[in-house]
Amino acid sequence: MAWKEFLPEFICECANKIRERKFWTFGIQNFDECYSGPDEGRYDEDGLAKLDDCIDDEYHTCAESSEYCSGLFHKNYIYTILSDLHKDIVRIEYD
Repeated sequence: MAWKEFLPEFICECANKIRERKFWTFGIQNFDECYSGPDEGRYDEDGLAKLDDCIDDEYHTCAESSEYCSGLFHKNYIYTILSDLHKDIVRIEYD
């Protein structure tokens, strides 16, 4: 399957899987890795990645207008599912 078709399908599959686990925010990295967890408020603890750390579905550097992107190595491109059930990022505070 070509990257242009793979990436949107992979993002959709990832979104569906994280929703089954009751998560709302997820990251795509290394072309085909999906990451998520219950503490969605910590996705940016290491700071924002530069756009050139991400590629779009045509292997170009992501732009603000890119619809589908993946983070490169050790960088997440973050997606958040917003709905009537979920409107705010939840951050878990640890002791």
